[in-house]
Amino acid sequence: MLNHLLDNSNGNLRVGIVGAGNIASGYDFPSSKLITTHSRAIESRDGVKIIGFYDLNPKASSLACRKWGGTAYYSLANLLADAPDIVFVCVPDQAHYAVLIEILKYPPRLVICEKPLTSNYIDSYNIINSYREAGIGLWTNYQRRLDPTVSDLANKYRSRSIGEFLSGTIWHTKGIKHNGSHGIDLVRFILGEPSALTAQYRRYDYRADDPSVFGTLEYNNGAIAILPGDERAYSIFELDLLFESGRYRFHHSGMRLTKQTPDDDPVFPGYKELITEDTISTGFVGSLGVLVDCCLEWFIDNRNIAICDSSNFLQTQLIC
Repeated sequence: MLNHLLDNSNGNLRVGIVGAGNIASGYDFPSSKLITTHSRAIESRDGVKIIGFYDLNPKASSLACRKWGGTAYYSLANLLADAPDIVFVCVPDQAHYAVLIEILKYPPRLVICEKPLTSNYIDSYNIINSYREAGIGLWTNYQRRLDPTVSDLANKYRSRSIGEFLSGTIWHTKGIKHNGSHGIDLVRFILGEPSALTAQYRRYDYRADDPSVFGTLEYNNGAIAILPGDERAYSIFELDLLFESGRYRFHHSGMRLTKQTPDDDPVFPGYKELITEDTISTGFVGSLGVLVDCCLEWFIDNRNIAICDSSNFLQTQLIC
């Protein structure tokens, strides 16, 4: 299917991975049931192949290659000189900008960067413009948007089949930009843009330039409370939304969705309570595979997958 687009004799898109940590290669193994790394997502799809890893720690690159195959590169320039079609950027947040600048010297066709794109809004804005001018696709991995349970809820809200939005909460740790941005981006995806925002308190549980934040996102008919936990005690990521028709709570890092709908109160006549409850597994742990599917679609007909494009996330970073 892809052979007519590629110069490779085997018809595979060649993928280089920058960074060999947990999200790149560490969380799972070849043929794991769940897909929790980019490497496993790539391995699970036909038409893509890892050519290798580069990490500042050569031992990490070597271990990743032993697990997933490919070459352990000892410089970023060497990896890029091998002409990958796609580059995944999985280094710490503060290193994104420098890596993305370096990639421009050896341009692949598509770059997928872990969130946030950079640690600074102006840097992200400039990087997006530079990649657009160079004709390179640039995506940011806000993978929860690719979860079909999230898309389903967004569609229900836009069609007004679940009524008006009432209020909600985002629980997060490990920085408003690093982890809290997932919740803010999901709220934007489901509800649209907030009309106002405030921040009252910061907790430094991750990095000095990225506190976890207590604040609010205001909408015309409701508000979202942004609440910080503390990563030093434990991790938490939850999104809890109340609509006229009921409550939708994404929990267990977004891997579970509990829906509650109102019913007549069995004790106090004339009242309704959120009594009926249904909990399902979401598609979060498969969303990295969906991301690779989007890559394949992009290469097939060169259309922009707007849901993944980095320019789609600039407003999320501005809010953070």
